Amino acid sequence: MANNNDFGDSNLSKVLNYVHWFFITNIYFFLCNILFIICAYTVEIKFGNILVFLIALIPTGPSITAVCSSMGKIVREKYLDTTRDFFKAYKDNFFSSMKLWILFLLTTFILLLDIKLCFINKSFLFLLIPTVIILFLLVLIFSYAFPLLSRFSMKTIDIIKLSVYLALKNPLISLINITVLIVSTLLFFEGRGIIGLFLGSLASYAIIFNMRRIFDYVEKKFVSP
Repeated sequence: MANNNDFGDSNLSKVLNYVHWFFITNIYFFLCNILFIICAYTVEIKFGNILVFLIALIPTGPSITAVCSSMGKIVREKYLDTTRDFFKAYKDNFFSSMKLWILFLLTTFILLLDIKLCFINKSFLFLLIPTVIILFLLVLIFSYAFPLLSRFSMKTIDIIKLSVYLALKNPLISLINITVLIVSTLLFFEGRGIIGLFLGSLASYAIIFNMRRIFDYVEKKFVSP
């Protein structure tokens, strides 16, 4: 019969492992994005500074894929070699992540310019709602794209096409992804409490866990021979 103390120690060990994995992965994620973090807390958030934030965000793409890959391994295997797995995923997916991320940044920049134009020139105000909807869909699509890129080796165009298909096919999963992104963004800019020490990895884990059925579907339908 199992000893109660052993059972307690085992559960405590599991909890401590998760705390370690989330914390260290989040530290690596923040270090890879130190330029943006400095900007977020020192530069006023307004449209006039959008180019500053755009430049500061350029290095972010590969780190998003790396944290998604790390969290994906935890979901699948309940284990993570934190440093090795994070930086291996960062290096292996660097160029594909950058292509996807630059595309996302440029498209977002154009849409934000359009929104600004709608407010400057009232004759374009009728375009505001469609533009906001497109921006919303863009964020949704990329909430699928980076997790998929972290798990499967695909061309950028195939990742985008598959992300569009899956985002529209799975409205509940899409809603949860968007909710996680909104809540984590608000918490980041609030910058309060211990949650900030785990925010990036926790948000990524929530999305990856939410998409676990999606990964199985993609693996069976698009990857398996």
